[in-house]
Amino acid sequence: MKKLYSLLLFALLLSCNNQNQQNTEQVSTVYAEDSQYTIETSQSSITWTGRELSTSYHYGTINLLSGQFEVSNGIILNGEFIVDMTSINNQDMEGDRKARLEGHLKSDDFFSVDAHPTALLSIQESQLISEGKWNVTANLTIKG
Repeated sequence: MKKLYSLLLFALLLSCNNQNQQNTEQVSTVYAEDSQYTIETSQSSITWTGRELSTSYHYGTINLLSGQFEVSNGIILNGEFIVDMTSINNQDMEGDRKARLEGHLKSDDFFSVDAHPTALLSIQESQLISEGKWNVTANLTIKG
């Protein structure tokens, strides 16, 4: 599960595009010049998708508290993103079902948000795949 979340998390961060299953906007390529980049948290969120054993899925968003990464010679050298686990928001349900799922994800069954309100994604290295696209290796720390 951690690998799935880290892959989704980073792919969405780099695309800087809020997409969910109902969004049909075309993804544009992100070009990054050598620099230190800081995430605009007020304009950014992570879109997540999760699957149940029954093969049904749910999706929603989660906010970032902070984030930065460094690009040098076309490669992402390092970076760190702090995720606000308290902001888990389900977008495919309403009412009691929505509240129940969000509460379940925040409970000790999943992310233990009361004890661990943040998660950390630390970029370790990357490889350039094509202009504006990288294969990134990162460590995801959830629940400490």
